[in-house]
Parts: sequence; C-alpha cells; structure tokens
Amino acid sequence: MKAYFRFLARVLAYFKRDGVLIAALVVLIAVSLAADVLSAWPVAILVDVTFSSSPRPDRLYRAFLSLVPEGRLGQVIGLALIWLVLKVALDVMFLCRMMINNRLKYGGTLRVRTQLFDHLLRQDIAFHRTRPQGDLIYRVTTDTWGFFGVLDTFVGAAVSAATLVAVAGIGASVAVAGGGAGVPSNTLTRVSSPATRSSSVGVVWATRLASGRPTRAMMMMKAAAIRMVM
Repeated sequence: MKAYFRFLARVLAYFKRDGVLIAALVVLIAVSLAADVLSAWPVAILVDVTFSSSPRPDRLYRAFLSLVPEGRLGQVIGLALIWLVLKVALDVMFLCRMMINNRLKYGGTLRVRTQLFDHLLRQDIAFHRTRPQGDLIYRVTTDTWGFFGVLDTFVGAAVSAATLVAVAGIGASVAVAGGGAGVPSNTLTRVSSPATRSSSVGVVWATRLASGRPTRAMMMMKAAAIRMVM
C-alpha cells in the first residue's frame, strides 16, 4: 500500500507547479454546479408564480423576484434576463474549464515526456538494441498521457464527493423542513397541487435539456432536485 501511495505521489508531483490552476479548476466546477442548479429556477418561477393562479413563493422564489420588477411583464423580462446571464456564465465557465484542462494536460505531459526522453538518451547503445524501437516511441508518445489521467481521476473524485455532500445537505434541509411544523423550505419549492408539481418537474427537465453540455455531477444535482420537488 505504501508503494502504491508513493507511486501516486510521484505521478502527481509532475503537476505540483500547476497547483493554482488545479484549485481554479475545482472552484470553477463548484460554481458551475451551483449556477446550473440555479438556472432551473427562473423558468420554474414563471410557471409556479408569474403565470400561476395560486402562487406559492418560498424564500428562494422571493429572492429571485426581488431582483425583478413587480409587474407580470417586468417579471417575465427580468427572469428571462437572469436565466440568460446564468446560461452565458455557464458557457464562459465551461470554456475556462476546458482551457485549464488542456493546459494541465499538455503541460504535465510535456514534463513527463521530457524527463522520459532525457532518460532514454542517457542509456547506452546496448539498451536500445535489446528493445524494439516502436515500443520506446509508444511509451514516449502514448503512455505518458496516463499521468494526466491519474490527475483527472483525482479531480473527478473530489468533485463527486463534494456533490454528494451538497446533495445530502439539501436533502437533509428539505427533510427537516418537511418534518417540522411551520419550517419553510429554503432551497426547493414545496407545493401540494398536482398540476403545479408536474409543471415544476417539467420545467427542471426542460432546463436541463437546454443547459448545453451537462456533466454527470450536474445531472445528479438536478435529479436530486426533481425528487425533492416531487
């Protein structure tokens, strides 16, 4: 086990100088998750409050509505602009994440290839005669991609763990709100009308389809939101 952790530490050491980029990537992923979850609410508010005959706004609904005018037309325009801002922010953050990913991928792989190539150049002629030339070329050009794969797995695992904690926290808050008398829900809409409940679920699914390129973690968050609304 110690040898395994030493191997992982050696692999991740090639990305030590990219610590700021890795931290920025994790922050961007977390902010993207939050913005993607919030992007479902402007459309849901239009259905459940603005165009509803019996609106039941909760704290999150009122927080959104406080940013727009009071009239119906003003609410429609304001909520549409909020959704547009969230969508543009998601696309910009996705672009930044891809740029950081490529920087980490090619920067770390370049360092690995440089060290491996220098090591091969230091070997004597007998070393190269006893090994196929194609095997050495394959190790330099292809096997070195595995180092970034290890880093990508660690970042993905950290994001998945953070998402699980966030979903568990939302579920616990909704459970407390549902079990306690007179405790309002802070994050999700609690509605009792079947028609309103169906429209809320449809809105969340429609917004998910319009959200561009959702990651698996984003879909997990929204699936949890759908179950809580139902």
